[in-house]
Amino acid sequence: RTDAACESALRTCETAQDKATGAYLAAREHVSCRLAAAGEKAASAYGTAKERAVHAVETTKTKTAALASDKTAQVTAASAAGGAVALGAGGAATGLCTGGAIGAAIGAVPAVFTFGLSIPIFAMVGSGCGVVAGAALGGTAGLVGGGATGYGAYTKREAIGGTVAQTMTKVDECARYASSSASCVRARLVGGTGGTAD
Repeated sequence: RTDAACESALRTCETAQDKATGAYLAAREHVSCRLAAAGEKAASAYGTAKERAVHAVETTKTKTAALASDKTAQVTAASAAGGAVALGAGGAATGLCTGGAIGAAIGAVPAVFTFGLSIPIFAMVGSGCGVVAGAALGGTAGLVGGGATGYGAYTKREAIGGTVAQTMTKVDECARYASSSASCVRARLVGGTGGTAD
């Protein structure tokens, strides 16, 4: 009995070992297939994302180059920058004066308690605030106004040039008419008084 029981136990162990090995190999194969599929999906997703990113960069680069080479955009940007500088400086100067005056006026209230020292201190603080606010407001207004003016003038340059040419023609005609009228009046005046033509 003992040998039969040992043999039976040994066969049971071998069967269990074979089943475990089979299950391990099947699980390993399953995991390996899943990992390969996941790797392929990741590579595909990476390739797609990379293609999209490259396409987005190329599109942005193309659009930026087109915008940078567009004469209308260049004129608008230059006009906006010029307007921002001009009105920003004017706004800062105006803010300096206005802020200083308002600060001095506010500093006059506690001047009794500070022996007058609050007036220049409040004037300096008000001037600083005025410079910042004036430069910001003036710069913004100049940026928008200058850009809009530059864009409008550039896009309508042919119409503006035609109007200027028409105006110059009219001025020239008026000058010729005035010159000929003056010559006629001069001739009548000289001829009517009995004087000489000189």
